[in-house]
Amino acid sequence: MTGRSTTLGNFPGRYTEYLDRFTREVGDVKFGEFGQYAGRAIRMLSFEEFTQTCTEYEELLTRYQDSLERGDTVDDLMLKLMREQCANLVLPPPRL
Repeated sequence: MTGRSTTLGNFPGRYTEYLDRFTREVGDVKFGEFGQYAGRAIRMLSFEEFTQTCTEYEELLTRYQDSLERGDTVDDLMLKLMREQCANLVLPPPRL
């Protein structure tokens, strides 16, 4: 990883924020059930699923930002994966 600060390192706190965001944006859904967010069907994640998804999202975002800094070409698959991870975390997509 690069020298960027970890924005998702406090998983218990971030999970509480996720649950609040999920309820506010998606509705009152039970764990494992699906709701709609940003035109996608997303499932409410358990804490373990959330920590894994956060870690994957953070790594993907870091690779994306590093690619931009180097001037690399970013393919559509990376953008699609980032949008999917954002939806899964009930986050707006980053400015691309």
